[in-house]
Parts: sequence; structure tokens; C-alpha cells
Amino acid sequence: MVQETQIEKENTYRAILYKGPSQDRGKFLASDAPANWVNGAAAVTADAGHSFAVALNDVVRNHINVKFFAYNNVPPGIPNVKTKSNGKGVIMISTAVGVNDGAWIVHTVPGFPAAKTGYSWPAAEIAKGHLLICMTIAETQINAIAASLFRAEPFVYYNDIPETETAGMPDFKKLAEGQIPSTPPFTISRSIKLTGAGAVSVHIYSKSAKSRYEMYRKVILRGLKKTIKVWSRRDNKLKGDCRVLERNIRLIKSPAQIGDHPTNAEADESNWIVSEPGNIFCFMDKPYAVTIQKKSQATEPALAVCIDKDTIFARFNTIAAQMLADNIFTFDYPQLLRNAGTLLYCVIYDFPLIVYYVKYSYCAAQLLKLCINDMPILFGVCVKNFLGVTVMKIVKCHSFYTNKIFPVLFVESQLCRILYLHKIRNAKIMLEDKMAILYKGPAQNNGKLLASDSPNDWANGAAPVTQNNAHSFAAALTDVVGPHANVKFLAYNNVPPAVPNVKTKSNSKGVIIISTAPGQNDGAWIVHTVPGFPAARTGYSWPAAETAKGHLLICMTIAETQINAVAASLIQIEPFVYYNDIPETETAGMPDFKKLAEGQIPTTPPFTTKRSIKTAAQAPVDIHIYSKSAKSKYEIYKKVIVKALKKTIKVWSRRDNKLKGDCRVLERNIRLIKSPVQIGDHPTNVEADESNWIVSEPGNIFCFIDKPYAVTILKKSQATESAMGVCIDKDAIFARFNAIAAQVENCPR
Repeated sequence: MVQETQIEKENTYRAILYKGPSQDRGKFLASDAPANWVNGAAAVTADAGHSFAVALNDVVRNHINVKFFAYNNVPPGIPNVKTKSNGKGVIMISTAVGVNDGAWIVHTVPGFPAAKTGYSWPAAEIAKGHLLICMTIAETQINAIAASLFRAEPFVYYNDIPETETAGMPDFKKLAEGQIPSTPPFTISRSIKLTGAGAVSVHIYSKSAKSRYEMYRKVILRGLKKTIKVWSRRDNKLKGDCRVLERNIRLIKSPAQIGDHPTNAEADESNWIVSEPGNIFCFMDKPYAVTIQKKSQATEPALAVCIDKDTIFARFNTIAAQMLADNIFTFDYPQLLRNAGTLLYCVIYDFPLIVYYVKYSYCAAQLLKLCINDMPILFGVCVKNFLGVTVMKIVKCHSFYTNKIFPVLFVESQLCRILYLHKIRNAKIMLEDKMAILYKGPAQNNGKLLASDSPNDWANGAAPVTQNNAHSFAAALTDVVGPHANVKFLAYNNVPPAVPNVKTKSNSKGVIIISTAPGQNDGAWIVHTVPGFPAARTGYSWPAAETAKGHLLICMTIAETQINAVAASLIQIEPFVYYNDIPETETAGMPDFKKLAEGQIPTTPPFTTKRSIKTAAQAPVDIHIYSKSAKSKYEIYKKVIVKALKKTIKVWSRRDNKLKGDCRVLERNIRLIKSPVQIGDHPTNVEADESNWIVSEPGNIFCFIDKPYAVTILKKSQATESAMGVCIDKDAIFARFNAIAAQVENCPR
């Protein structure tokens, strides 16, 4: 890239060679002649003279001032390499004094190029289609490339770039040393610009094996915010997807033409996409398939190089002119309900928590038919005050009405209503339920639900918690496990999803959710007991091992302005935060939330705090949060909860042989609830139940505690562990849990 190649750099700062199956020259697109594909200069099997000969000359041979770093999942001369990566490429730099030149080649050819041993094209690869792209860059940009490659975990087979050239490039150092990402973020984007006249922007999207994201839908669509047309080898599982307006995945028909050279998806090793509308072309290192080499694509690292250039886009968009037929309508009901024009309101089986909303601009009649057949509506919801539109509260099997904006939509006999609100993109459903509790006993799939609009008894959960949807916490978690433009959240768990061997003193698990829609002050706080749950933005998944155990999940809807008080309590317990995409603009003026998001820990008193919030409801419920840091040396039940409530408490918790009930202080007793007990008609017992909770005597306090009633936890004194109690002052909730706590053990003598 220096001396003899400098003129080439100035004239061709970006070059693409696309070789169709059984073609030996391929088609060439250079930045100085971008109007059409031209025939390759010579056969790629030739030692010199072909269209990538100059770009590779200082890789396959020696040059005193050119050093490079090469990676390939099938490296030249190294058999049987095991790697999750599918990436292939070369990063080159000039070590000449005062020169800031570099290049990055990405390609699809296994066993290529050999380093410093002469040029050789693998014979078996002539029969296949291949894509090679050379981008000239400033040497100072290679750290941004390395940051992306580091997540993709490439197999590095050659590197002679001196450390003196990469001083101050920490990501390149990690890449060169073969380190793998072990802490978030596991999905990133980086941007670089190509050198040359009219510098071209290149955006690099990458995900590590730990991200659990499907590359095309969860990373590229989300990054580009456009429909994409995909050329790739494909399986029988991942299909085109036209269910989300302006976020389609369209499959390009095979065979296709690269100029006058044919190619087909079966023999073409390249994977690429173009955006609709333009002008983006992306080189992808992984095919559009559910599984790759018998492994789930979600568990594989992947990388995309997206070039924002109209001329390159135009050439590939011509190839992509023909697409497979749209799959507009699907009978995959759960997925249908995750789509984003039309709001569909359906409530399942007597449980008003189960409310779905979708935006959908096609096939309203089919949607309605499907909803009527499968999803009888039994309760109504309220949609309040957005752009002057109000849907009034309804009762069983009644239709929706609006205030002078829309007529009655359908006849009353129909069971599911579709409301067209094309002008209201950020319409928000507000549930009547402002608090919901799901208590799942050991070996129970559905659990028992207590909702704030029907608090007089436990009701059966709507569906098994192992299902992707329709269970009693599905609506609460929809925008946590899946994407939503206006819903952001912070999630914490001492056993976070897909992050092994976390060391933390906290036992706490929960999610803080907010709406970023303009003019909204909505939020929610979920506390729960489930390890490895919920996975962030990667789809719903209940940990299989947890069905056998008892678990408790509580959702509280709050004003967004109250999350700083929640954060002030959480700081004391030092939770392990595994996901946070809440923008700093939403939390300006919230110093405690900033500390929480940054992982700060309390180093100065007070080490025990109390904060109070109210639920967002017509009759707000008081919630008091008690927390202690590891430095407080207090036992949470006796020294914090009893002291604060000034009442006797009845405790349901796993327990050891050291901490007993305590009746020594009048009206400040600690009484242990007898095991087994009943959650309605579902049994539970302290040995298999992961939840810890207390009720006060006299009422009306119920507290969710994140630590068990034990002297030691994981061989450490509980007094040296952080802990938190979330205490809800509501008679109806108290009554349900107090019924479980009817029998207590005798006071110890």
C-alpha cells in the first residue's frame, strides 16, 4: 500500500471483485469506474495480473514497510481449526515514517491468502461464488475495526504488525492476543471513513457469541431501520419476513446475474444485503440461516461491513431486483402480535394483563378472523390521551368506542377489535392493571396471578411460563425480550442471562422500564427471583431448570420520575447490571440512577437507606424500599425490616439451622411460616421455593425480600451481604399472602 501501490491507492481507494460460480475472472467494481461491473483483469488463479493482485501483493510477498494481520476460519496450511467465527480478512498498514496508510480486505475465500509464501488461489474455490472487498483507510482507524472484530472472535493466522504501531489501541491489542469478549456490550457498531476523494462512510456491526442475537433481524434491521434485501445461502427455517412495516426482510431470488455472469445462492459463498430505500450495501460474514454447522446462529459471533455509497448500492441493488413472494400473512400468532399502523387489542381468558398491541398495515380481515377464532376477548383496556384520541373503558365482549374521532368499529357480537390509528405512531396502551404478582409454586407451569383490578383471590396463570407468549407476565416483558423504539430498560440479576461465573454480593433480580415517547412519564419496576432471566432483546426464554422451583414475580407501574428513588435503593445492594439502554437524556438530574448505571458502589454512609415511591394508579399504592449495603453489617430481617415496620413479621424463606424465630421483643417478633403451604390450590414448600417474603402482624404490609432468612449465604455471613426489601402497603395483597402465612412455627424456647 506504499511506494509502488501508492498510485493505485489514490485512484482505487475501494475495489470489489465478485466472482460468480465457475467463473475464473469475476466482475470488478472500482471506485474510479463505479458505473458498471467490468470483467476481471485476469483469472484469479494467475499469480499476477488479476483484479486483486495489487491489493494482495504485499501480503503474499515481503515488503519492508508493509505489515499485516490476517484472519480466516479456514486458515491456509492449518487443518482442523475449531472456531465459532466465519470471518475472513486482512488488515494492512504502512510502517513507513510519517505515513498513515492502511487497508482492510474482507472476503469469503477459505484458505486464502497465504502469508508471505507466494500467491495461490484454492483450486476448489473456482466452482464457488466469492466476494472480495478492499477498503483503503487511515492506519489510525484500525482500532475501530479491531473493536468490531474482537466481538466476532476471528481466527488469526498471521500478524507481524509491530506493537509500536498500535500503541494506544487497546482493542487491537485484545484482538492480536486472541482475547474473547467476556463482559457487555456483546453487540456493537463502529464507524470508519475510507481514504480518498469523497470519503465513504463504513459502519461495522458485530455481535459476540454471548449476545444471543440473530444477526440480520436483531442487529442489521435495528441498526439500519430499513427494509433489507438478502442474498445468502439459506435454510428451510428462516424465511423472508414482511410483517413489520418498513422493516421487512426480503429474500433475493436465485439465480441472479452479476452483470452478465450468473450466480446462484446454492453455490455462492457470499452473503450480502442492500437496504430499501438505499443507499446501503452490507457484506455479511454469516448466512441467513437458523443453524450454521449444526449450531444455532444466535450462539455464533457475526460481523457486517455496511458501506454507504450510492454507486455500490446501485450495482448490488440491480442484482437484487427480483425477490421471492411476500410472506405478508402468517398463522404464527405470537409473532404476528409482535409486529409494528394497526392496533390489535386481544385479551386472553379472563386475564387483563395479557394485552397485545401491534402495528400492521396488511390483511386486516385475516387478522380479525384469526383473533376471533383463537383469542376471545373477555376484558377491556383503556388507551388514554394521545393526540386527542381516547378509547373508553369497556366491559366484557363490548366493542371499542372513541371520542368523536372514530365511529363504532364493529358490531358488538364480534370478539376482537382492530383500531386503525395510522397517524399515531407512538400510541401507547395503558393497562388497567397497575400492579401484578405471579407466584409460581414448585413444578407448577402456570402459577397463580394476583392483579390489581381483581385482587380478591389468586387466579390461575393464563399459560405456562415456558411459552413465548400469552402467560401472565408476557405483556409486562414483551418490550424487554423484544425491540421497541420507545421502551428502554435497565436489567440486573446476580445470575445474568448468558454471562457465566459472575461474582457479586447481591442476590437481587429485576428490571426498570421507561417510555421515551415524548410527553410520557411512564415506567415500571419488576422484581423477581428467576436466575438467568429475562434475556434482553433476544426473545423470550424461561430457564428450563427453574420450572421445578417456586418463583415470585412482581410488576409495579410507576412514574418515570420515580426511578431515581428506586436506583438510590439499588445502589446499596450493588446489583449486577447486565443490560442498560436507557438514554442519559432521560435520566438527567438523577444522580443515583447514574451511579447505578455506572456500577458505582457505596463507600460512605449511610449504608442503610429507605426510599418511598407510589404506583401509577387512580388509587396509588405506597411502596417503601429498604436496602443495606455490604458495609452496614446489619441482618436485613431483624435489624432493618422489623426496626422499620415496628411490627411482628411472619417470614417465608429458605432457612438454616442457626436463625430461628424470635419472640423476645413484644410486638417485634419474627415468626417462621410453617412449610408446606398453599398458594390458592397450588402447593409450595421452603425447600424448593426460591422466594423470600414477609407479612406484618398486624397488617397491611407485604414485603418481597431478596435474601433468605439465614445466618450464612454461600458460606458468607449475611451481615456482610447487601440486601433489599420491597414493602407494599396494600390490604388486598397483604390478605392473599397472609392467608398463605396462616400457620407459623412455635416461638423457640
